[in-house]
Amino acid sequence: MNRLSSFACLVVLCIFCGSKMQAQVFDFGASYAMNVPLGEMGQSMDNIHSFHFEGTAQFDRMPVAIGLGFQLGRYDRHKSDIDFEIEENAFIRAPLIVNHRYTMISIPVRYTFLPPGPVVPYAIVRASLGLFSSNAQVRDPDVDQGTEGIVNLFEENLHSYGTFVLTAGVGARLDLADIFGRFNHNRFFIDVEVAYLAGGPPSFAFSAREGSTRSGEGVDPEEAGYELIDHGYHTTEKFTERLSMLSLRVGAVYRFDVAAGR
Repeated sequence: MNRLSSFACLVVLCIFCGSKMQAQVFDFGASYAMNVPLGEMGQSMDNIHSFHFEGTAQFDRMPVAIGLGFQLGRYDRHKSDIDFEIEENAFIRAPLIVNHRYTMISIPVRYTFLPPGPVVPYAIVRASLGLFSSNAQVRDPDVDQGTEGIVNLFEENLHSYGTFVLTAGVGARLDLADIFGRFNHNRFFIDVEVAYLAGGPPSFAFSAREGSTRSGEGVDPEEAGYELIDHGYHTTEKFTERLSMLSLRVGAVYRFDVAAGR
């Protein structure tokens, strides 16, 4: 909670400072991102596939823009059938779904090296709050999800942990007007970015399974550096390792220029 409060204060401070300046250019972007864990984190976590949304404002034609971003992804998913007790000594066979998600709220600061053109390179840093969470749901097997939607017999949050994350990277924007010709210049872009993320150490959980790199039959959890947690109907592995990831991101950006009225 202290991390969340500190980050919220930082967001409010940025909004207050931005309100004292007159923004000239607004950028709104959506992209696909793949985060590749490195080091010890890479031994226990698979790639994180996520969607990233970001809006920035550029003031007084300066090469610096600041804004807010949101990223939502999933790094693991488990599905199995279990015997679920609906009443005392009364069991039914029901599907268990466990999702392990990664969410990040960030404040990006981008520096553009060149004026508007066909290709505009930039450098970017982000101060972020990253949240690792795990959620379990037991679905009602007698409900047709296609017609009646999802009905859960049971739902529980298994794990939740937040940590500060610092991102530093470089990227480039390609003006679509120079590729297709039908668009206005300096309005629609393809955005490509490579960045490094560091932070933590965070705590994150997985569904226990045989054959994983750090766990499995015959492996001592204490020596392998993780903790086994038995939830009764499901077992998770909890790791605590320093966050280190490489981020690859591809997306599209729409620009609104106040001065130009578009």
